[in-house]
Amino acid sequence: MNETDVIIERLLTINDPDEKEKLWGFYNEVFRPLNEETPIAQTWPKEFFIPWLENPRVIKFVAKCGDEIVGLGVVTDEIKLDYLLSPVYFEKHFPGRPVFHIPIIAILSSLRGTKTGIKLLRAMMNEIPKEALCVFFHSKTFSSRIPQFADFAGAGHVRGSEVDAEACCIFEWTNRKKVDLCSL
Repeated sequence: MNETDVIIERLLTINDPDEKEKLWGFYNEVFRPLNEETPIAQTWPKEFFIPWLENPRVIKFVAKCGDEIVGLGVVTDEIKLDYLLSPVYFEKHFPGRPVFHIPIIAILSSLRGTKTGIKLLRAMMNEIPKEALCVFFHSKTFSSRIPQFADFAGAGHVRGSEVDAEACCIFEWTNRKKVDLCSL
């Protein structure tokens, strides 16, 4: 595949059932290896993903090489659409500032770290007004380079840092013996 043949299209709605299925398949497959390695899901379920494609307040960027989808990016100012974001946090700490969210940046594995990924992220960043904040999540364990990727794509015109971290804790019964903890 020649990167010069990749075209990035900006879309407000995607209503074609076949295109929605193709995008779902791409999104699901790109993140499958990551989802197999982290207990915190890095993707939404299909019933959450498809309405995002149909929502005109959610800007979609679809990168294609011919008919093949090679990238998908999503940006929106509708932070209430993602239950992981706390609108009251932003109201308290950044009153009056618009908040944009990049919930999806998916690149074909063979194109990660290439100009295509940079172009896709830059197209998404261009949607964010100069007075706005931009929020995204990533797996610190398995995608720790995402913040540096954003810094690089911003070419010195954006700055940011991690402000929170979500950790997944897994507990199990010692020796697989259950104890009535309330009786202790």
